[in-house]
Amino acid sequence: MKKKESENLYGDRFKKANRVLKIIGFIFLASGVLCEIIGLVDFFNAFASRFESPKLFFLNFVGMPFIVIGISCLSLGFRKQITEYSADQVAGVGKDLSNYMIDGTRDSITKTAQSIHNAIKANNNTTSVNICENCGEKNPIDAKFCSKCGSPIIIRCPSCGHEMDDGANFCNKCGYKLK
Repeated sequence: MKKKESENLYGDRFKKANRVLKIIGFIFLASGVLCEIIGLVDFFNAFASRFESPKLFFLNFVGMPFIVIGISCLSLGFRKQITEYSADQVAGVGKDLSNYMIDGTRDSITKTAQSIHNAIKANNNTTSVNICENCGEKNPIDAKFCSKCGSPIIIRCPSCGHEMDDGANFCNKCGYKLK
C-alpha cells in the first residue's frame, strides 16, 4: 500500500524527533522538579534545626532551567496533539458562530434572492423588438418602418406597451428606460 506524500513528509520523519523530544522533556522536567524539591527541603531544614546555611540551595538555580527545558521539549513533542485539540475547539466555536449568523440573516438573504429572481424574470420577459401593427412582423427596437410591409412602426414601451414618441429615452407612463 502506497503512503500519502504528507505521511512520508511528516509521519516518518517527525515521529522519531517527537519521541526524542518527549523522552528528553520528561527527563529534564523530572530532574528539575527533583532538584527544586531537594533544594527547598535543604533550605527549610537548615533554618528549622540550627539556623545553618543551606548546603544544597544551589539546586534551586539548577532546577528552574531544567524545568523550563523539559516543558519546552514536551510542548514541542506534543505539538501535534495540542494543535489538534486546539483546532477541534476552535472549529466548534466557528461552526456555532456561522450557524448563528446565518440564522440571524436568513430572512434578509431570502428577500434579496427573491428580488434578484424577480428582476431577472422581469428582464427576460421584456421584448427587445417592435412588432408591426399592420402585418405582425418583428422589427428591431430602433426601426422606424416595418421591414416587411414598409408601414410606419408605432414605438411601444417594452415594459407596459404604452405608445411612445420616437425620440423618448424613458416611457412617460411607467418610467422604463428605453435607451
